[in-house]
Amino acid sequence: MKNEFEAVGARIAEVRGSLTKQEFAQRIGVDRKTVERWEAGERLPDGSKLMKLLTEFDADLNYLLNGRPLGEAPALKEDERILLDNYRNSPPEAKAAIKAASDPFKASVTSKKKAA
Repeated sequence: MKNEFEAVGARIAEVRGSLTKQEFAQRIGVDRKTVERWEAGERLPDGSKLMKLLTEFDADLNYLLNGRPLGEAPALKEDERILLDNYRNSPPEAKAAIKAASDPFKASVTSKKKAA
């Protein structure tokens, strides 16, 4: 299994396409060795180089960094899918009860995100 840097490197190679590493490097303002390190999963591009990938190649940075296109939600796990199906097929009173039961968890998650 690839580590996260290697997966990003493989997606950078996709963005590079048929360009040589040297041509690609020149367009984003780095040397060829830097591109080789990115694609080998040894390093990640910094913020300014990510912006260059966006402007020069119209790269989807969300896809580049985590493998999911922008706006695509992660796949639900089986237990999550079952909960969602149960909610969707519940009568209005049951939906209200589920929402009321989950509200304290929502507040807890929100406060944890703010603290991080």
